[in-house]
Amino acid sequence: MTEIDKGKRKTKSKRFIILVAAIAFLVIAAFAMAEYYAISTLLSYKQERDNKSNDLINQSKQTINQASLAITKSADEIEKRLYLISKGQDFQGLLSEDKSGALENILKEFKDYRDTYPEVENIYVGMIDKKMHVYPEVELPKDYDPTSRPWYINALNNTEFTWSEPYLDFGTGNSMITLSLPVYNEDEVIGVLSVDLNLDLIVKEVKDIKFGANGYMIITDQNGTIIMHPNLEQIGHPLLIEGLGDLISKEDTGIVKYTYQDKTKMAIYSKVDKMKLNIIGFMGEN
Repeated sequence: MTEIDKGKRKTKSKRFIILVAAIAFLVIAAFAMAEYYAISTLLSYKQERDNKSNDLINQSKQTINQASLAITKSADEIEKRLYLISKGQDFQGLLSEDKSGALENILKEFKDYRDTYPEVENIYVGMIDKKMHVYPEVELPKDYDPTSRPWYINALNNTEFTWSEPYLDFGTGNSMITLSLPVYNEDEVIGVLSVDLNLDLIVKEVKDIKFGANGYMIITDQNGTIIMHPNLEQIGHPLLIEGLGDLISKEDTGIVKYTYQDKTKMAIYSKVDKMKLNIIGFMGEN
């Protein structure tokens, strides 16, 4: 083989190696581009999913806060009107010997109040002379002493409003709460004015609020006992979610992640401080 032939052969080998290298480079580059595109698409999808998830969480927090504000607004209206009634001069007349005119006026105000607020089951006043006046009228034991009742005693510890803890009315099965405030004659307490309120009606707006695609909302008292739930069988039972009770006791609003049936879920909550209630929304993390 001549030197010329050897040179041609070497040239062909170099070209072949360069060609193979070029093809390999293109293949590697193509794989790299495909992997980059796949990772970029995945990151973009993850970012979009995270953005949607954050938007949903923010919307859900707003929904919970709006529900809390709605209940607080209703409570404020109930308080304001009751306060005005407590300032009436007729309560002093209930302590006089001829109380018929004063009692008639007060019961009329009680009726107007109850007609205005359907949440009101009963409105009543207990006087320092141990007399009790209720609307609608109920028959009480002859030895009934309003001044010995918790709603009366607790009200004396505050200058204005006292909200009881929520409780179940065993007669009706309704969730109830009692609002009380002292009645004054100048600086002297002469009685306590109270209303028993149907909590189911106060929180009726919450029941109809849509919470995410498949979420739901509940209301508990400050001890974690459920007083409103889509599943009526849960009412009266404790809420058993690890960590949620501790967080609620420390913060007015917050989010708790937990696992239920091997799925990650979230609870978003807000307090209604004056009524000692917690509004909690539940939803899947995704």
